[in-house]
Amino acid sequence: MTPVHRVVFPGQQTPIFRKGKAECIKLDVVQRASNKKVTLVENLELFGINSKVFAHCVQIKMGCSATVQSSAAKNKGSVIF
Repeated sequence: MTPVHRVVFPGQQTPIFRKGKAECIKLDVVQRASNKKVTLVENLELFGINSKVFAHCVQIKMGCSATVQSSAAKNKGSVIF
């Protein structure tokens, strides 16, 4: 059998069924030039989280910069730096 997962958003009557295994929200800390560390956030769209709104909330709450870029992998959504 093919794995299937169900996503239910608040206030939504019918759930969304998607093929494949449910991916987790991925957080990676990578090191950039001059020893700066950057946190990458991926797979927010799978859970109904708007990347641009999330990046704006991070900017306000954390007092840091946040940008949204499309993922290098095909059909993987966006990455927040």
